[in-house]
Amino acid sequence: MEIAVTLEGVTKRFGDLVAVEEVSFSAGGEIFGIIGNNGAGKSTLFQMIVGLLRPDAGRITRFGGKGGDPRAQIGYLPEKTLLYPRLTPWEFLDFVARIRGIPAPPIDEELERFHLRTHRDDLIEGLSFGMRRKVGLIAAMLGAPPLVILDEPLNGLDVESMDLVEARLREIVGGGRSVLFSSHYLDFAERICDRVAVLRRGRLLACDTPAALREAYGKASLLEIFRMFHRKDAPHGNVVPAPQPFPPPPE
Repeated sequence: MEIAVTLEGVTKRFGDLVAVEEVSFSAGGEIFGIIGNNGAGKSTLFQMIVGLLRPDAGRITRFGGKGGDPRAQIGYLPEKTLLYPRLTPWEFLDFVARIRGIPAPPIDEELERFHLRTHRDDLIEGLSFGMRRKVGLIAAMLGAPPLVILDEPLNGLDVESMDLVEARLREIVGGGRSVLFSSHYLDFAERICDRVAVLRRGRLLACDTPAALREAYGKASLLEIFRMFHRKDAPHGNVVPAPQPFPPPPE
């Protein structure tokens, strides 16, 4: 399976703030989840992978260094949904397809999948937060990009919509593509992720399958592992030794 992205010692600073510190991992052909508290560095990490920010140190290699514009290879949903409020969902998705050079995009099919077909011609500004979030999700996945990055994609979604997202992500990976996403819904992440990375204060503390993490740390769930790593008295850095080395994606 082709590696979609590899990070080697990636660091990003904003003045005196170290947002991401020496993070290394690779991902490809899988659903790869990144979990951490607010301010852990998840969004900054995604922005560097997409190409919106440059790391101050380290290296990011996309698709084995084959080149190409990452914006054409990566579908990206930021934490804050950025849409044009005076367009309809159909107009916005058609606009996204045109600027990304996607021929014959299945816009109506995707609107139907996410139960938005009846709102295809309504102005985005009049849609609920959850509906706008689903429009952003469709935009990120439109055109079958080889890597889809979703920053807190479940925000504002009801249970039925979460189930739709889960099915769509499994479909993407089943087709040989890759998904990176962050979420505070740890039960969802534990259920769907092939591997999970734990970030705290910009540092990678652990990275493995949910089952391997539970076994390594003697915890019953990803939530318990998360709480262990984010205790108030936890020092900056590893709370307990993380499993080493971090495993590559499955073949």
